[in-house]
Amino acid sequence: MNPNPVVQVLKMRRLFPQFRYSGRNGSYVFTGMLQPRIHSHHYLVKIVFKVGRDPKVFVLEPPIEDYAPHRYPGSKALCLYSFKLFRWDDSLFLADYIIPWAATWLYFYEIWKETDRWYGEEAPHLANETKIEKD
Repeated sequence: MNPNPVVQVLKMRRLFPQFRYSGRNGSYVFTGMLQPRIHSHHYLVKIVFKVGRDPKVFVLEPPIEDYAPHRYPGSKALCLYSFKLFRWDDSLFLADYIIPWAATWLYFYEIWKETDRWYGEEAPHLANETKIEKD
């Protein structure tokens, strides 16, 4: 069952009130700040979601290092999960999955910048996983 768009927006507002919603042409776009650690940068994050497709997450500010791991080539969207291990389902809520995973990605990104080692879980990337639509 697909969540009603209003319910998706209301849940996001309740759990992450710093995110703002704009919608057009059947898309959800949420933009807001995430801070993965108490002394971290505040990151401006954009989530783009179209029903029937996987959500895409982009860090708008500050810029992510071009050579940072776990991003899709071309689009620079964050790679939050392996399609082999998890499939997005439109009955899920962005606030329950995508926001926490984006914050976790940012946490490991900051550690990677300090240590040059990615400490988060990793899964092998398949050829078809690297193809993600550009915005």
